[in-house]
Order: sequence, then structure tokens, then C-alpha cells
Amino acid sequence: MSNTGPLVALAKIDALGLLKNPFGRVHIEPAVHRGLLAKTSLEADRLDDALNDFLEIRHAPAPARDVSRQTHRLGAGEGRSIILALALGEPLLIDERVGRAVARSLGLRVVGSGAVLIRAKQRRLITSVRGSLEEMRGRGYWLSEDLIGTAAKLAGE
Repeated sequence: MSNTGPLVALAKIDALGLLKNPFGRVHIEPAVHRGLLAKTSLEADRLDDALNDFLEIRHAPAPARDVSRQTHRLGAGEGRSIILALALGEPLLIDERVGRAVARSLGLRVVGSGAVLIRAKQRRLITSVRGSLEEMRGRGYWLSEDLIGTAAKLAGE
């Protein structure tokens, strides 16, 4: 289950394939799909390929009232992704800080782009977490220096 941000971030560095092996099919909500279709830069073709390969569009059910109260202030993609992850009992791939906090408060396991890269390095699929994150940032995906430093440290760099 993924929100838009990590998919775009991984597409920017041509690393969407890192999601396919550990996760198989990655579910996305239609609001996330619409966000991906709006991309027109270099990553657009990579996102199209992933949509034709391992990204699967699934509709989130109507949320319980308490879930609705917690997700209503989020963007459509974030909120609907959380609702769908809860319904499917899947971890949620999301980078946005507020969305991550809401997802955790609802009991979801949260994974970010950095964790995907750390796992890829452990499996020797990439050589540098820091380099990959800096490349994402250099291609327009906002990442703090703290996040990059923490992920690099966790990766043993």
C-alpha cells in the first residue's frame, strides 16, 4: 500500500523496481493514481511502467467514524491511502510527516522511502542510501538533511 510521495521519489531515481521484489503487488487508491497521472516530468514514464506492472488500484471502503475524524485534514491521497491500508491490513509506504503520524496513531506499520532504500542496500541492490536520497533531493523531492543523515546512519554509512 503506498501513497503518492514515495512512488514519485523512487521514480525520480529509477528505483521503483525496489518495491516489486519485497512487496509483489503494491496497492494504491484512485486518489493516488490520479496524482501519479498528473506527473509530466522524467518520472512519468517510469510511473506508467509500474502502473502496468505491479501497482494495483484498489478503492478504499467507507471509513469508520474515528478513522474519518483523523484523516479528514489530510490530502485526499494520504487519507484514502491510510483508510485502504487499514482495510487491507497492510503496511503503508508514506513519507509525509503528518500522514505518517496519523497512520501510526491508527495502528498502521509505516515505511518510508528511506526504509525501502535501507532494505535495498542490505540486499545489495544499491550501494548507497545517502547517495540515493541525495539524488532524490537533487531531482526535486524534498528531504531534510536530518532524514538523510538518519537513514545513512541506519544503513551503516
